Amino acid sequence: MTPLPPPSRALRALRRALAAMALTALFALPAPLFAQDTATLLANAIRTNGAGQLVAEGAVEILYRDRRLQATRVVYDRTGDRISLTGPITLTQGDSVLILADEAELDSELRDGLLRSARLVLDREMQVAAREIRRSEARYTEATDTVASSCEVCAANPVPFWQIRAKTVRHDQEERQLYFRNARLSDWLDSVRLDMPNGLTFPSDWTASFDWQYDLTADSTRAAGIGFAYRTECITVDLSLSRRFTSSANVQATTDFGLVVSLDGIGNRPASRSARRSCNG
Repeated sequence: MTPLPPPSRALRALRRALAAMALTALFALPAPLFAQDTATLLANAIRTNGAGQLVAEGAVEILYRDRRLQATRVVYDRTGDRISLTGPITLTQGDSVLILADEAELDSELRDGLLRSARLVLDREMQVAAREIRRSEARYTEATDTVASSCEVCAANPVPFWQIRAKTVRHDQEERQLYFRNARLSDWLDSVRLDMPNGLTFPSDWTASFDWQYDLTADSTRAAGIGFAYRTECITVDLSLSRRFTSSANVQATTDFGLVVSLDGIGNRPASRSARRSCNG
């Protein structure tokens, strides 16, 4: 017998459309999932099991209000009005929130629930990787055992320039704020080393500046300073050393040391850590 050819793309699309129509007919009676708005479910196969649960498998996609969920397998329990998902899972809400996970249990409105082995991406910049993420009150997203950074992480750059390790990270969607508990900042400065065996050289991310002020009337130097800056897409480090001279016996010369670290990508303004020390004489 000649084997049947694999289904075409058009046939697969037709199956998904028929499955979606079957779902609408199946849930014609009022249910919490369709109380106010209509949810759209697309999948390669949709069926009911012996427990009366709805099972969708293969390229599953659920559209509800401003939320879009994609998964490999979805089981909807009408009794508890809960959805169990098998990943890889992608959940988006509007343009600002993206959650990736391996498995999850959510309510039928895709607002609250638990996602395991998850990653939260905010405003396409800030990433929070966590052992699990719990969504509650349609407002809060709390991640446990987390690593957060706005640096790009990929195969070529597996370690970010800076990251925040915290026991929990709580995101308030209404206030657009992140709250870290038991947090530690690890950045490039923790392991920086400068080798100068053959003189000082600067990589492309470094810049240097020098400032000198001379008083022609007094025929003496008034001030001098030198600075170094390191800038990438996610961190800025400024080092500075300046000396202000004086010819007056009543005013002491001063020397200032400065260090500013700015972590770009957190909120609308950079979060910075700075230190400055001034010495007289």
